[in-house]
Amino acid sequence: MKAIKHAELRDITDSWNKEDITFSKMVELLNNKADEFAIGFAEWIRNMSFGKYHAHSTKELLEIYKKEKGL
Repeated sequence: MKAIKHAELRDITDSWNKEDITFSKMVELLNNKADEFAIGFAEWIRNMSFGKYHAHSTKELLEIYKKEKGL
């Protein structure tokens, strides 16, 4: 799964600011991006080797994931 880039979110909010999309469409797009992020994080956790990460909290794992994906 591809990482969600800030530019993708900026494109959505820019469209909203330009009134190119409705509020409900913006919410739908943002929810889709949130789903992509959650699935990506879950897949990363499932596929990773817990050897070096076993002592980390979920919040710490999330920060590691975001750093590795450039988010």
